[in-house]
Amino acid sequence: MISSIKFIIIIVLLVCVMIWYCKSKKNTLNIIAIVISVLVLVSLLNSDFEKKLVRYDSPEEAFQQVTTDSSITKILKTDNSAFILYKSGSDNSYMYLDNVNGKWKIPFKNDNYASTHLGVGGILSIYKETSTNNYYVALIVNTNDDEIIDSKNQVFEECNTRQSFAFFRYFVAFIEDVDENYYININNQKIYLKDLILKI
Repeated sequence: MISSIKFIIIIVLLVCVMIWYCKSKKNTLNIIAIVISVLVLVSLLNSDFEKKLVRYDSPEEAFQQVTTDSSITKILKTDNSAFILYKSGSDNSYMYLDNVNGKWKIPFKNDNYASTHLGVGGILSIYKETSTNNYYVALIVNTNDDEIIDSKNQVFEECNTRQSFAFFRYFVAFIEDVDENYYININNQKIYLKDLILKI
């Protein structure tokens, strides 16, 4: 379905460019405009823009349509959004989805995300739920004895992604109504989300 959407859009744009070329005067400005149009068409052929136009019946369906050779490790889901931690090869990645009138879609602009490093190898990432003050928080910590607590006494779920040779642990949580006083405490190191939120 996705490939057919891309094909139809590109054919329509190509027909428009050809009609415009045939009707326009062959001056330098028009030729430049046509060259730019062709370049845009080529970039569309190599992009995944259509995946962000399609709406899916479930987060799992969206994941299956837009990834290859990947497996879901954990899904956090609310009425408005979903957050997927997944494994692709030896790497772990995240996917955020919005629920729009009962259908799931990937945001067209990926500007609801920020991250920071935590010491040696650790990473804290946040994903803002669209039109709310709620956040998905993902933590990668690099020892077996990390203590993770926050100012709301939220439970951070550990995701079972470890292998015998791995040194990292993965945690995720959904935090509602985050304000400037919210913090996460990792091994007695307080990290305020407000510093990351400013980057979104």
